[in-house]
Amino acid sequence: MPDPGENPIFLPGTNQIISDIVFSYFQNPAVGQGVTFVSDGDPNFQQWVDSALQLPFHVLPESGNLDDVTPLLGPTPGLMIQVQSDAVIPEPSTLLLVASGLVGIAAARRQRS
Repeated sequence: MPDPGENPIFLPGTNQIISDIVFSYFQNPAVGQGVTFVSDGDPNFQQWVDSALQLPFHVLPESGNLDDVTPLLGPTPGLMIQVQSDAVIPEPSTLLLVASGLVGIAAARRQRS
């Protein structure tokens, strides 16, 4: 779920929110060699997304862990490239946490009465 006040950008045709983009420049020597990581906190994120959608891309779900993206970027001579996404709290877990808190509050109130 996006933070309150955020305007999420969705992967076209899906309900998946785009939160980070990794560009690889190893396949195009004319641009130089390297990697650019762009997060949704970037003020120009929409422009980055528009650029990325014009290129072949891979989708990697956020895990909150350090993920090896090297195989997705094509030839990266002698390099291993890893990115760590934001921690993800699955929606069902969030609802369970809220519900258990409300049950606890109700039980405490009932005990006082």
